[in-house]
Amino acid sequence: MKTTRVYLKGGRWYYVEDLGERHPRTGRPRQKWHALTRVGEGEAALHHKLAELLGEAPKPRGNMPDLLKDWQAVHFRTLTFDVKKEYERMSKVAEDALRRVRCARGHAGRRPEVPERQFRRQADRAPPL
Repeated sequence: MKTTRVYLKGGRWYYVEDLGERHPRTGRPRQKWHALTRVGEGEAALHHKLAELLGEAPKPRGNMPDLLKDWQAVHFRTLTFDVKKEYERMSKVAEDALRRVRCARGHAGRRPEVPERQFRRQADRAPPL
């Protein structure tokens, strides 16, 4: 397990980097301590210095945009021009909102098998509005 943490020590913030190897005698992980900022400089300076040290944080990317593209390829073929245009707009909004989501791979166009009679029974039991 990699140790990547920020610690307060002696009035200064330090970033601890795990070097990925172990000390041959003690077996403890080897670490390098990088001095960041003094406590009095504030949290914004700490974050700025940490960003300088680590570089740009990677932007997480899930697989939902790819799954939405698969769904579009299957379902958009049958739509009329106006409806297709509206669905493209809505799927673009969904793609932007779900960009970081990762989910299990499904099959576009398939739905789980659910007996229709189960829904009929539930609808029969529903109270009238």
